[in-house]
Amino acid sequence: MDIEKKLKALNDINKSTLPDYSNCITVLDKALVVLWYSKEIGEPTLSSKEIVEIALKFFEDSNSMQSVSNALAKAKNKIHIYKNKDGNKFEIMQKGKDYLKNKYDFSKGIDVIMFEPGKRYTARNILLQNIFNELKGELKILDPYCDEKSLSIMLEIKNNIKFITRLSTDIDKKRKMESVLKDFISEKKNIQIADYQGRDIHDRYIISKDAIIILGHGIQGVGTSESFAIVLKGTYKQQIESALLINFSKRWDESNKL
Repeated sequence: MDIEKKLKALNDINKSTLPDYSNCITVLDKALVVLWYSKEIGEPTLSSKEIVEIALKFFEDSNSMQSVSNALAKAKNKIHIYKNKDGNKFEIMQKGKDYLKNKYDFSKGIDVIMFEPGKRYTARNILLQNIFNELKGELKILDPYCDEKSLSIMLEIKNNIKFITRLSTDIDKKRKMESVLKDFISEKKNIQIADYQGRDIHDRYIISKDAIIILGHGIQGVGTSESFAIVLKGTYKQQIESALLINFSKRWDESNKL
């Protein structure tokens, strides 16, 4: 593919999940972004000359071939180098993508997922596939309403979980649910559940390493009525994360662990 076709292809790709070149600080980072974009259009390998050319003509940024070559020589496992007599070519590896993801916040920041009324099966799949399966690290979940439908969803989550809920004040109902939860915990070793009896919880949320999810409906009832999940990442997540973590930890300490 010649340079003009590459530039046209680069214009047409979805860039919402790709890093912003203009945020890059070092020559290495810029070269990695160019390699990533090129891989997205089916051109996984580029020479230093081609990287410089794309950076100039597509991103309007000038770099020397020598600076790009020197930077990529130190990239280690972030790239793979294809050596041949006509000059080296470079391909970004997953570790290179992870490096850029960790260094630069290029997520959309905020996303809204809608659960349609009367579509509980669909809503459950969306909750698992589009939300829970995408989250990293330990999950801290606060949902004051819990039943066996909630547990059936959490059964499929592989992350470690700390789950705060509020059991009924009715003695018989509470004992019955406690028995169900203890049976669940005995099989699901990656989850801890706590009963918080304070009346100061209403909203439902999930805190993970990379996102905060605000749920408009309890886990057990998604799809029964129209509701939304708001996914916060990057700076949006950072704005409320500290306060939520403090409140979650406080409630966890004050809860009865099952």
